[in-house]
Amino acid sequence: MPLLMSYKWKETKQMVDIFKEMLEDIFSGQSKKYPLQKKKDTAFELSYWLKELSALGNEAILSETTSKGDNIIVYRQRMDEDGVNIALRSKIFSVEGNESITPSMYLIYKKKYEILEIADIRMEDSDTNRGYGSIFMKAMFLLIERSLIPSNM
Repeated sequence: MPLLMSYKWKETKQMVDIFKEMLEDIFSGQSKKYPLQKKKDTAFELSYWLKELSALGNEAILSETTSKGDNIIVYRQRMDEDGVNIALRSKIFSVEGNESITPSMYLIYKKKYEILEIADIRMEDSDTNRGYGSIFMKAMFLLIERSLIPSNM
């Protein structure tokens, strides 16, 4: 009987290894850093992304450097013409490179009640305790202060 258990264990381990390799292939782009446009030049990177986001029709709301040295740009991605659904996305980079997956916040403006509701906040576990949540809240309040609610949303 121990020989049979040993065989099944090896077979199970092989299957786990196969699935692990498959998942690594599927999600290989997650949580990787990609090189900056100019090596270790975060000022150029900030300028580059602000222009690039604007060219794509997005509105930069806030740009800050965290206490950990990460640069984050929070921008509003245009989703619909009536402004009911609002997506705040981010671009994060440091001297080490650009993050491949970044936090985002989704808001819903309810015209009937004149309220802005947080529908979802998406963030990887590795992004917790880095100050990104506070920066997103600050960006949301800046969006509100810019008088985009309710008339011009």
